[in-house]
Formats: sequence, C-alpha cells, structure tokens
Amino acid sequence: MDQRLTALYVRWYWRRCNMGEKTQDLAEFEVSGKTILVELNHPVFEEGADIIHIQTDTMRFECSYGDFFSLATTILVAEKNLKIIKGLK
Repeated sequence: MDQRLTALYVRWYWRRCNMGEKTQDLAEFEVSGKTILVELNHPVFEEGADIIHIQTDTMRFECSYGDFFSLATTILVAEKNLKIIKGLK
C-alpha cells in the first residue's frame, strides 16, 4: 500500500476508534434542578488536544482542554469579583 494511503488509513482508523470516547468524568453537579456533567474525551485528531464536554440531558457544550481552563479561570475570577462587590468573604 502507498505510504500516503497507509497514513490516511491509520488516521481514519484512529479517529473511528477514539473520536468522542469518554476518558473520564471530571464533575457532576446540579444547577436549577438540571444535572450537569463535565467529561474529558479523546481528541478528534491524533495530534489534537483532549476535548471537554459540559452537558445536561438536553444540551452539550464542547471545547478544547485549553479553552476549558480559560472558561474555568474566568468563572473563578468572576466569583471572586462578585464576592468583593457584594462584600462577602
């Protein structure tokens, strides 16, 4: 088999076997009566970053591992700022 075809087949097979496969549950919590799951998933591409799913039974938000950390950091900073504004500890 041609080397290019072999490489394409390997990538196709890897994605078919691993794409979207859950690696680990990171968190489960409730907001407004809805259970929210945060999951770590295999990357879509072999060289890609892990993917995070934040989901309920009716919707799913998907982002890269790096974007997840940016989002989580933003939420933590927003919580700290809100506590400062409200005069809470």
